[in-house]
Amino acid sequence: MKTKKIVSFVCIALFCITQFSCKKDKSEPAPVTKKYLPSAIVEQKTSTSAPIYNISFTYNEDASLSSITQASTSRTITWSLNYNDNGSLNTASQSESGSSPKNVSYVFSYGANDKLNKIVSSGSVTDVLNLNYNAATNTYGGSGGTYDGVSLRLNTAGQVDNIQDWRIFQVDMNLVYQSDKKGVFADVNIDESVKVFLNIYNNFPVAFSFFHSQEVTRTTFGTNNYLYQNYNRNADKYISTYQVDRSASSTNYPRSYTVSYTEQ
Repeated sequence: MKTKKIVSFVCIALFCITQFSCKKDKSEPAPVTKKYLPSAIVEQKTSTSAPIYNISFTYNEDASLSSITQASTSRTITWSLNYNDNGSLNTASQSESGSSPKNVSYVFSYGANDKLNKIVSSGSVTDVLNLNYNAATNTYGGSGGTYDGVSLRLNTAGQVDNIQDWRIFQVDMNLVYQSDKKGVFADVNIDESVKVFLNIYNNFPVAFSFFHSQEVTRTTFGTNNYLYQNYNRNADKYISTYQVDRSASSTNYPRSYTVSYTEQ
């Protein structure tokens, strides 16, 4: 009789432990992977700390860019981005304040394999850019309108590494990355259509216009080399400050950059 009571007690104890363990397992939340999205970048002249640009970013729930606001002492430019269900750009707008403000709307079209093949501009600027994607070289070539002849190439990691006939400054450009190190936009969900659009249309200082997810080491911009250096990282190992210097002597360089992040 005593043996039966002991066996019963052991069985009940094991049952209770099992039930408790199951409930505990079910109640534990799944691990959350945080994203660190750049919320602001401040550009200054290194020698004087004089401000050049203040740039702020907002995001959608999927960590895609919602808006970019670029403020200098003379003007403010705001870009607003709207997406299709598959994450590609649907429409965008550019609004400016300053002496010669622009207000432009953009509509995007896609061809085979959902590759961007047309950007139509209206408002202050009326234009049509046709884009042809070459899969063999991972390159977009533009024809028609203001940006006729522009070419933009992506590397195997989807980073812009070459722009030919960049009409904003009438130059060609090459970018070199440190592929094993995170860039400022490492956690941002940037669709290929966003990279193509902003890198062609955004008249933006070279140091942060490429929305890089890998650390940039150098850009060749026309006849000058711009060196990215003195990177510092925060406790979460994301870039917090860096500098850009130019190979040719210039009173405007080096420039210093400070990056702030928001968690999502």
